[in-house]
Amino acid sequence: MKDAEGPWYPVEYKSDIYQYLKSLERARKPFLNRSPQFQERPILIKWLKKMCEKVKFCRMTLHLAVFLLDFFMDSHVIKTEKLTLIASVCFILAGKLEERDCNVPRISDMNAMLNSSYSKRDIVYLERIILKHFKWKLTTPTALHFAEYFMEYAVIPQDVCQNCFDYNYAYNIIHTAVEELLDLLLEDSSLIEEPPSYIAASCILAVRKSFNLSTTWPIELETITAYSESKLENSANRIIE
Repeated sequence: MKDAEGPWYPVEYKSDIYQYLKSLERARKPFLNRSPQFQERPILIKWLKKMCEKVKFCRMTLHLAVFLLDFFMDSHVIKTEKLTLIASVCFILAGKLEERDCNVPRISDMNAMLNSSYSKRDIVYLERIILKHFKWKLTTPTALHFAEYFMEYAVIPQDVCQNCFDYNYAYNIIHTAVEELLDLLLEDSSLIEEPPSYIAASCILAVRKSFNLSTTWPIELETITAYSESKLENSANRIIE
């Protein structure tokens, strides 16, 4: 799985974009946990991760694909033998949004990579069904989007001074740890109901705690996330455990 090349947002508009992301987060439909095929979710998430590695899509694509799959399954009864097809189409749609056009394989190529027996017509038809379900609005912030935004203050100068770290080294280590932890947390179905900004902030707090930084939740992070340490502590501790 490849990382995104630099920030996913134009830096000069980051404040406006963040407010827009928060508005999308507030408008997100609640997750009702009513999918009768939910017990198949762990297998599907592992399968999506494997496909993301195989096609060399970025993490953003994986996280969006999981969101689309979770919320589509939450509103539909799907035959077990069709679940991989649903996951495939969620993956393709996420790729069309998050990847560069030149990186998105054609449906025929994707079918070959996925060893799929479904026709192009089947996939295009299901794309339309999923798009209609989301009212053609697939742009939604995931925990990874928020984490990338918050990462500006995931390491602060005081961390470097107090712990004798090289800043770039510390930033890269913590950045990687946060990304890998968020990938792992995709398999935790108990977090689906939580706002993605809350998951992202909890994950950063968990990583900072794991590295025993002297100030686990500096004012810079509280300001940019709008979450206090006390609000995040239970979630962060559970993540660490």
